[in-house]
Amino acid sequence: MDALSRLLRMARLDAALDKHCLLAPATVMDIDRQGEREAAFHVLLEGECRFEVGDVVLELTAGDVVIVPSGSSHRVTTPGEGRPTGTIETRGPVFVTTRSVGGGHPAIDLYCGHYTYGPGAGAVLFDSLPTPLRVSLGSPEQQPLLSALSALLRTEALDEGAARRPS
Repeated sequence: MDALSRLLRMARLDAALDKHCLLAPATVMDIDRQGEREAAFHVLLEGECRFEVGDVVLELTAGDVVIVPSGSSHRVTTPGEGRPTGTIETRGPVFVTTRSVGGGHPAIDLYCGHYTYGPGAGAVLFDSLPTPLRVSLGSPEQQPLLSALSALLRTEALDEGAARRPS
């Protein structure tokens, strides 16, 4: 076993999907600080949005995955004209669905979740990562991976599965 695989096993990583966000243009969604030994992640399947954590601003496009290893609070903003609106959440059988106040056609399809990790190796791993960490699966050569991830997340949204957050 290589060193990275061993570190990941020792980190005692667990992941959960928390919400499916279908946000209309000109929407602002604030995400609270995560708990101890938790790191938020976001997977943008469709659309474009602005992602802010601290002084760092990222312009995300479909296929971007962002991890906030520090667990810091952060903000997602969709582009659009007009006065920014907030969000409303509806609890479903699997997780929360977040939509823009007032509805509207979604500008983004975003899945949000979090990793939990153990002390020791897990803390060392996540403390060593930059906040935020962005990985893009939007390039043409990554398209099969993005399609598979999209299908998996949408299946989870329709059916209770191992990646759901316990009620």
